[in-house]
Amino acid sequence: MPLAVSLRHVSPYNKLHVFDLGTLTWSMADATGDVPPPRVGVTMAAVGNTICVWWQGWLNDLWAFDLVDQKWIEYPIAGDSCKGRGGPRLVVARGKIWVVYGFAGVEMDDVHCFDPVQGKWAQVETSGEKPTARSVFSTVEIGKFIIVYGEEVDLVT
Repeated sequence: MPLAVSLRHVSPYNKLHVFDLGTLTWSMADATGDVPPPRVGVTMAAVGNTICVWWQGWLNDLWAFDLVDQKWIEYPIAGDSCKGRGGPRLVVARGKIWVVYGFAGVEMDDVHCFDPVQGKWAQVETSGEKPTARSVFSTVEIGKFIIVYGEEVDLVT
């Protein structure tokens, strides 16, 4: 029996939309400087007036958008220890940007952090009852904690 497969062409956008909670209106950010290439799927976290963006997929680059200056900033590449990945979570805590888990050919169970002041990446050695490797999950930062909940599951039996 032949199997029909339908593939939909995905055209990534490279637009940053801003929703104003005071006026309940949408607008387009007017970005200046080098603009990151368009990609499908991102995870974001805010640091003050800056939005940090990790591009999901096989690249391991981190960009930030300054909401005041309306300018993109490219941070240093994460390097070989932090493989490009889909489905990770980006969390801002204690002045650092944390990349938590994700999928890089296999589900990952590593944690990396970027210090924007020093401009350096580090792989974080963790201890305790570690969550299983996962991607596509939720996180929240509360004080000195990063809380992880849920994960993508394979429903095929």
